Amino acid sequence: MGKVRKYIKIEVEVEIFACAHITAMIFFYGLLEWLMYGGSVPFPILVGQMALGYVISWLQKGLFFQEKHYSDLSYKIREILWCLLPGCLVVAAGNFGKWFPNQAWRMALWFYGIMFCYFILLWVFLKKFYREETDEINQLLSQRRS
Repeated sequence: MGKVRKYIKIEVEVEIFACAHITAMIFFYGLLEWLMYGGSVPFPILVGQMALGYVISWLQKGLFFQEKHYSDLSYKIREILWCLLPGCLVVAAGNFGKWFPNQAWRMALWFYGIMFCYFILLWVFLKKFYREETDEINQLLSQRRS
């Protein structure tokens, strides 16, 4: 039962991040589309962004799949890849899926820039959140030992 619980926990974590990524992509794409052209998001783009959000979430989970202590260099490389690779996938998917017609290059630049910033800010938030949680747990352990 322990292995099943572990895999369910991993899938739940992936699903949560996938939902965050999907929401961010659809929201920012839709907002830019509405502000710049007064349009809406076509259904094929919605589906593509939903699939991409799930893939990105698994990619990010894969970078830190083993719950272990990483060396400083390994951690720094994984940290950079955690932010950089999803942004590159968004650009590739946007170009492959023709999310931006030829005349929408400004919207594409804004969208890609926002998404790169989103992944970086999400990482910074997670790092701060988990650091505070770790500090709190360590403090509680110290109090319990005393």
